[in-house]
Amino acid sequence: MSTPLPAIRKAEPSDRDRLIALDSEVWDASNTPRDPRPSVFSRVHFEEGRILVAVEGGELLGYVWIGRRTPFESNAHVRVIRSIAVSKAARRVGLATRLLQAAEARMREAGARKSSLTVLSTNAGAIALYERNGYRLEGRLHGEYLLNDALVDDLHFAKLL
Repeated sequence: MSTPLPAIRKAEPSDRDRLIALDSEVWDASNTPRDPRPSVFSRVHFEEGRILVAVEGGELLGYVWIGRRTPFESNAHVRVIRSIAVSKAARRVGLATRLLQAAEARMREAGARKSSLTVLSTNAGAIALYERNGYRLEGRLHGEYLLNDALVDDLHFAKLL
């Protein structure tokens, strides 16, 4: 018998505390250039469908946050993965891939033709995830961040939808 997959749904304001807790578990100076505390979810507005969450048995296991790079109409066909996170307990079962696929489906529904994202060069696991899912390196900002006394590159990936 196979284990049921977590449901993926739109985030709700009632998810805020669980999203903040997940951010605290996942983000640190090895995988984000910003100070993860306080979590962006302490001040984010839960706009319709921009944040998708994976939930199983009432436990929030991961999320993906979709945005736009610019407000310009000429860039309206591009959506950005602002952030994606999976709890340490729920890794290595394909949940991040499912969240990416759900985000891409949501982007297509909104008329997007391209998905883009950035990732630190030190985050090998995320880079491998994106490459497995068809994202390709479009640019590298060398030494963009100084983290733990080391210069870290910011990598820009994208995928045509």
